[in-house]
Amino acid sequence: RQMCIRDRPRVTQPCKYIINCLFVNHDEVKHKRQARNEHLLQLTYPQIYPYISMRVNDYHIDRCCHVSCLAQDFVWVSDERNLILTNNYGVCLNRITNAVGFSGGIHTINRKLELIYIASDFTINKRALDGTSNTFIKRKDQIWEPRCIYCSKSTGEVFVVFKRNNSNIYSVSIYNETGVCIIQHTNTNYRNPIFITENTNKDVVVTDEKHPAVMVSTRRGKHRFSYKGPPGSIFEPRGICTDPLSHILVCNQCGSSVQMIDKDGQFRLFILVPHDISFQPFSVCYDSERHIVVVGSKDIQRTISAYRYIDRNLGVTGNSYLTALNNLNKSLSLF
Repeated sequence: RQMCIRDRPRVTQPCKYIINCLFVNHDEVKHKRQARNEHLLQLTYPQIYPYISMRVNDYHIDRCCHVSCLAQDFVWVSDERNLILTNNYGVCLNRITNAVGFSGGIHTINRKLELIYIASDFTINKRALDGTSNTFIKRKDQIWEPRCIYCSKSTGEVFVVFKRNNSNIYSVSIYNETGVCIIQHTNTNYRNPIFITENTNKDVVVTDEKHPAVMVSTRRGKHRFSYKGPPGSIFEPRGICTDPLSHILVCNQCGSSVQMIDKDGQFRLFILVPHDISFQPFSVCYDSERHIVVVGSKDIQRTISAYRYIDRNLGVTGNSYLTALNNLNKSLSLF
């Protein structure tokens, strides 16, 4: 097999290598979580990290439709046909053969660093670090199909959007870490939700492709607001995530950018304007341990880039917070 990958390292035992790295990192995560209580977070100028160029031709990854940060430079990435694990060199280390063929948020990572994904038979499976898999949520009937999924990093709860067959009826279900449904409600506002995430204030945030809008509701399903982009702009929302400061980050497929809005739906700034004209943000994931944003592109180069705009330092509040936002806007010239 041949892969056109820049500076590819030689990995003779990839599975053992991954497990060792992740278990080491899992111990480090505990110390980082303790440290987080001692330091507040602040906005800073965006810093471009060395990007990952993937040309994983063996597994036919056409574009980065969705990314899930695993740990320590490992990322799960999917398109409409495949779901693979790669590292920061673009090397394909593992592959899921039975993932559903959607371009939205079909996979997520739980607090044990296990992969949770929607399978082609519409069950929701869980894959451990050692490669063992089991069914996490069984499909109870042939009426409802899962469309997108997200696991909360704070509680371990799993959020799933379901679609009723041959209709435009959608529901949101929230499961605990053992797979028991604790909240379920039908959402009549959705038209075609493709990505879902949770904000730090417990809001449920969804990208709806057909509205098109970012739609935010409470855990119980009460609609709070819809965001349709800055005034006068064309908005085609795709991948979505939130950061520790309760900002919502969303990829705009039309503007090839990543926009930041606050928890109440007010536009703040363009957090990312592509440094390369071929880079077309489609998916986004926030790594809360390293405080970096991982952005996947739909371009044919299958590029994943990493950025940082939050530092663990003195907190930013009041006028200082607004000043930081203005400084962040000015920093767009860096791109």
